[in-house]
Amino acid sequence: MSTNNSKYDWKQITLTPIKENPDRTNNFAKFKHKTTIKLKAHGLWKVQGLDTSGNAVDITLQGNEPAVALEKQIHNDWLETDKHVLSLINDAVPIQKTWVIQKCKSSHDAWNSLCKEFEPNNSLTAMNLNQQISMFSCQPGANPAVWLEIMLQLYGRLCQADPTLMSDFEFLKMLITHMCKDEAWRYCQSELRVKLVTAQEMGCPLSSSIVVSRLKLEEIHHGVAPSIKSIQNLVQSASLYPSGSAVPSLHLAQTSVKMSMSLGQVVPGSVA
Repeated sequence: MSTNNSKYDWKQITLTPIKENPDRTNNFAKFKHKTTIKLKAHGLWKVQGLDTSGNAVDITLQGNEPAVALEKQIHNDWLETDKHVLSLINDAVPIQKTWVIQKCKSSHDAWNSLCKEFEPNNSLTAMNLNQQISMFSCQPGANPAVWLEIMLQLYGRLCQADPTLMSDFEFLKMLITHMCKDEAWRYCQSELRVKLVTAQEMGCPLSSSIVVSRLKLEEIHHGVAPSIKSIQNLVQSASLYPSGSAVPSLHLAQTSVKMSMSLGQVVPGSVA
């Protein structure tokens, strides 16, 4: 790999901006994943920089030290390249968080500082979201469409916080396990379970998108699929489920009654 800076059009290389939400969750996992891929693609993942004490350090991929040593013998512009990478990282940091890397002298130092700042919050959030998904069952009388939409949003937030904590396959098993268990939905659940076992035996695991599509078809069949506007209004509502609530099942059942009444449907157990 050559680190001759003339080969790079630095203005054309940008990193995914880091975003922090009001609840202190962030997209750092996404930033970290995409940045790693982009820097590797441009041959910028391994550069030489300085630690906080000003000592030279080698930023390498594990097991790639010999190649880096050779590159250092051939090229002498590692420090210049590192300055450019540090600048790219700096541009991706929100202005209110620039203090995190303000004193960093190398891209490696900045990378570690950002990990220490953003990853702990995401880890706590991810564990909480993972627990919610694992315990969130569609309660009797609840609207399965609202339950599914909340499950998808919870999983989306989990993937943003920590994409490694729950795989797509694990999520689809949660969908099948916690889906509506009313009599009218038992055939759908049995069908999905058979598909899951068959796919595993054939070595072709299902994807959550297939399960979601089947559940949405069942919603239409039972006439519980709400309009896009209705589902967006309910899911985006701050009162959809209480902040900090471990499992919003009770509130979901109450919300389902409101949704069904607004659609002119009667929910079992409700007053027509």
